[in-house]
Amino acid sequence: MTAVITNFTTIRRRPGDILTPAQYRSVVETILGILRTYDFSDFNDAYVQFLDHIQNFQDPHKVTQTDFGINIIERTHAIYQLMCLNPLPLDRFKTEIVPTLGFLELIRRIVLNRYLYNQVKNFDGSVSQTVDVWLGPDWNYPLQKQTPITLSFGTKLADEAAFLRKGWTVNTTPIPVVFNGENLVSQIIHRTCVFHTSVTSPYFTFNGQTKDYMTALALASNDVSLQAKSRGAPTSTINLATLRNATDRLDVTMSPDTKIVVKLNGTAISASTFCDGLEWSLDITRRGGITLTTIHGNRQTLAYTTGNFSAVAPFTSLQVGQALSNATSQTPGLLELTASIVSRRFIPPHTSLAT
Repeated sequence: MTAVITNFTTIRRRPGDILTPAQYRSVVETILGILRTYDFSDFNDAYVQFLDHIQNFQDPHKVTQTDFGINIIERTHAIYQLMCLNPLPLDRFKTEIVPTLGFLELIRRIVLNRYLYNQVKNFDGSVSQTVDVWLGPDWNYPLQKQTPITLSFGTKLADEAAFLRKGWTVNTTPIPVVFNGENLVSQIIHRTCVFHTSVTSPYFTFNGQTKDYMTALALASNDVSLQAKSRGAPTSTINLATLRNATDRLDVTMSPDTKIVVKLNGTAISASTFCDGLEWSLDITRRGGITLTTIHGNRQTLAYTTGNFSAVAPFTSLQVGQALSNATSQTPGLLELTASIVSRRFIPPHTSLAT
């Protein structure tokens, strides 16, 4: 690697080859982001083992069934029939769902239904009329696992088939939790960065000011995400970040004991959430849903609340309230903060599924 870098810097000296400071920071941030997210230390060895495995033509798995894939499709279709009011017949299922991402989405729903059923079933396979379960973001109910939710099915369910039929008949309260097999669309979440700062690519300060930095946000949506990481706890309660639109102000505050609170127009709308890992994110939806994610005790915790905004309007400014840490020392402060627009794109199933 040293030789590669040396060679690069030696021969790339023609006009136009030298990076500008902004390009350099972008490259460095990209590399650091990749290294933080992925561990390539064992990749080469693992890849060699994988190649050896797939090139072993002596049937290492001792497969004797030639119709194994067909069995999977047929068994999936049998479950799918319980999850729809008007399911497609097997021949159309094979041609219209199996070749699309809708098949993977169906498998995801089947797995989540089975996971939930295993939580609530009795020893004879039945399900009581009222049960307590632990749900998470997969059911659009991002509570902490320590907090159960009570579901009422309206009647006792005889078996798993009756449980699955709840997905397309009378679903559970207070929220629908049994997935059906209708409208098999896949969702892709895309984040567009609109502001980023870190100790390796700091924002440009004025008059030596290192906190309360204000930046304009040209947002096309009020689906916004903030992601941040700090070093060390503050000595007093501070606003980590503030979002503003024409009428509202949303603050994320942290106290010296690393508790984070979300405030709307000065009033706390979330409970105090510990964040001793000093890594947090805030996701806001256009409907006012607010999810605070923190790292505490090396585990991720979720706190969900809603904000009654005066106006449904994109945020126009972001104020960074915590000073950047010193990149060459361990001084407390902000390590990095990113603001993004969140867009959700749905991949529809085969067009004939609508018939």
